[in-house]
Amino acid sequence: MSHLFWNCRGAGNRRTVREVGAFVKAHSPRLVFLAETRQTSTKIERLKWKLGLKGFCGVDCEGRGGGLALFWDESLQVTVLESSKRFIDVSIIDQGSGKSWRSTFVYGEPRVEHRHRM
Repeated sequence: MSHLFWNCRGAGNRRTVREVGAFVKAHSPRLVFLAETRQTSTKIERLKWKLGLKGFCGVDCEGRGGGLALFWDESLQVTVLESSKRFIDVSIIDQGSGKSWRSTFVYGEPRVEHRHRM
């Protein structure tokens, strides 16, 4: 099973959307995590159709920074346990194999002096 984790530094940019879309098309990841989307989750959710993925959880950006997005395909049952401006914590069940696991997708504090807060 493949996954894509990408600090996209702004997912409102057409070039970034094309690049993410091309990567997803070429590698068919079942799970895609985008950090630093710099967009509202409502705008980012529209990407799921372009990526061909059915599930979505998003965290809005704050000002000009931050923003998280997690997309997944229909073969995964994903339950969001908790989310904040720095992480999305989920429980995942692969519906094909029945295997389950927990994952936390983290976007760390960009400022060194504040990393201890994480």
